[in-house]
Amino acid sequence: MTYPSHIESLPADRSGIVNRRGLRIYVGYVLKHQTIGLEQVGDGVWDVIFGPIILGRIDERDADDGYVTLQVLSPM
Repeated sequence: MTYPSHIESLPADRSGIVNRRGLRIYVGYVLKHQTIGLEQVGDGVWDVIFGPIILGRIDERDADDGYVTLQVLSPM
């Protein structure tokens, strides 16, 4: 899967974790080995994307021991 140039593309590992510069983001086992997109929407805040779908948002400042939890965005 390819994303526009302003979106960072990263592979999910066999456990469904995306590693970005020491930050580990669990996106789900069902997305193992898939390419995930990260789009910066603020200072240290990123939307986590799979194809055209925004899976949720992360804030780097919320990292605990290198892990950050994906916050699901509620539909409007």
